[in-house]
Amino acid sequence: MPELLGKFPAEDLFSLSMFGLSDDEIQSGKINFHDGPFWRDHFSHISLFFPFLERLIEQKRKIAKIQFCGPVTLAKYLSRQYQLGPELAFQMAFEWSRERLIALSTILPEEIEFHLVFDEPCLNKMDLIRNQNEYENLLRCGANFCKQGIHCCGEVPWEQLVNLNLKLIFFDFYQFSDTLLANIQLAKKFTLNEGILGLGLIPTHDKNLLKHFELGPVVKKMAELLTQINANQLYLTPACGLGNFNEFETIQVKNLIEEAATKLQIMLGI
Repeated sequence: MPELLGKFPAEDLFSLSMFGLSDDEIQSGKINFHDGPFWRDHFSHISLFFPFLERLIEQKRKIAKIQFCGPVTLAKYLSRQYQLGPELAFQMAFEWSRERLIALSTILPEEIEFHLVFDEPCLNKMDLIRNQNEYENLLRCGANFCKQGIHCCGEVPWEQLVNLNLKLIFFDFYQFSDTLLANIQLAKKFTLNEGILGLGLIPTHDKNLLKHFELGPVVKKMAELLTQINANQLYLTPACGLGNFNEFETIQVKNLIEEAATKLQIMLGI
């Protein structure tokens, strides 16, 4: 779901997420999530997926990833945009996320393994500590029909994420590989419990970086990581911001990821 149109959550964060709600409803917190326009709009929104799902089935795809705005980032947006108190903002955000999961569960075909990722560019350690129980309850809502994870754009609060019942952690390896290597035991614990790390290898937060990007240093750090982590527990991905790239730039990023994968396969003798 392409809800994060800009690099940061302040930039048109909810172009599609919040349609159907009036400012008065949000500011007062008087929203009926179950039978009001808010609830119906979840189904209206996800109905846009039907043609996409049909293509996935026709192409006999085995795995598909769905990503939408996470509750912590949504709560911070509501708090800032509508001057809501933190308690009400987080309550609304987690309820919104639960209802979205319920709506998604009604349309996703069983023959495809879905990876559902909460996009959390605003996530930090204290947010997870304060809201751990709410996040765990949210994850239980989707546990029966998809693998769930969190995508972090900045520093990853490794200890708190590993303690959640996550199957996927996506993050910017290009900028924060040293942080991962400093927390390698936590990352190793996560992958030994069948968790998957999605490594954002290619810098997509700044187009100028891509022009001068060299794959060698990133592959070298990947090789260091693979001395500790099983390669089968890793996904190679772009970093944050690919949605702002044009078709030519996107293909360039795709080719670089494939090149990185080939280099790693040669190193591993696969």
